Amino acid sequence: MQLANGGDARVIAGALTQHGTTVRGPINGRAGELSTDPTYLDIRLPAGAEFSAPLTAGHNAFLYTYEGSAEIGADGAAKRLPHRSAGVLSDGDIVRVKADDAGVRFLLLAAKPLREPGGAIRAVRDEHARGNRAGASPTIARAVWPLPKKSAAKLGEADRGAEV
Repeated sequence: MQLANGGDARVIAGALTQHGTTVRGPINGRAGELSTDPTYLDIRLPAGAEFSAPLTAGHNAFLYTYEGSAEIGADGAAKRLPHRSAGVLSDGDIVRVKADDAGVRFLLLAAKPLREPGGAIRAVRDEHARGNRAGASPTIARAVWPLPKKSAAKLGEADRGAEV
């Protein structure tokens, strides 16, 4: 899907509506719904471009920047998510992303929580959700997995838990 700001979006799971056009992914979009109602988007934005999309309130969500970096959240409350970092989003209705000066490519993933005891993402979301209200714009609650410049084979040795 071409975005109005010159970027593009690939819908892998769920659906994305932009300017009256809806694109459904092959997972949870065309063949029926999965119990977790997943959304999986691959987004590319040119330098300085902005992207916003609705999120289902109560779903767990995170962003992973794999090229460039971005500001996540509403103006005045946005937090920077650096290159090769993942950030868990706080609860809210619309996610807003602004590309840095070099542009950004990122994955946006969201789904119903599994409600399993001790779930790390749920614990982080619960910790930060207390201050958020319905209608709020999600921002990065915590960067949970910044990936250093190591090979994929060493992924399990990556540094974890850096604050944004």
